[in-house]
Amino acid sequence: MAPVNGGSAPKLVVELDDRPDEIRVRLHGELDLTNADQLETLLLARFEREGPAALVFDMTELGFVDSSGLAVLLRAAARGKNILLLHPSLLLQQVIATTGLAEVLRVEP
Repeated sequence: MAPVNGGSAPKLVVELDDRPDEIRVRLHGELDLTNADQLETLLLARFEREGPAALVFDMTELGFVDSSGLAVLLRAAARGKNILLLHPSLLLQQVIATTGLAEVLRVEP
């Protein structure tokens, strides 16, 4: 596990698991304006290497996502990555459905 923002109690902890067919990203805590750029930097480092086109975000332990966090997911999709969100909160599922992003960000409740 890697804390994305410093300090003794990081708001976001990210686990990256490179698999042959996907990169699995487990998120713990909160994804917001204070750490979204750092998550994107971690992801971009993975994108620079030749690898799978799928990103699977396990959001089971993610308590909050703001628009900055959502923007990171959308920019990853814009880079040609297939995005799957596992177990996002009900609120995030509603935001994705209401805004018409379900075609770009697939959700598996």
